[in-house]
Amino acid sequence: MNTAHTTTMLYDSADYFVALTDRDCVRIGLKNVKSFDIPRGHAYYDRTVESAACPAWVEELHDELVGHYA
Repeated sequence: MNTAHTTTMLYDSADYFVALTDRDCVRIGLKNVKSFDIPRGHAYYDRTVESAACPAWVEELHDELVGHYA
């Protein structure tokens, strides 16, 4: 399977990022640690895209995803 590539960076800080990919997913991650690709239509997709508007939301949502899926 090929890895999805970033097409649009929605949020980028020293620690976290939110980006759209060429696989119709949004990717949220803690740089060099753990990231998640969330497909369009998933319950977390819209929340993840919206989180890019606020740094605290990005960190909180990433922590929530780690708690659920990692």
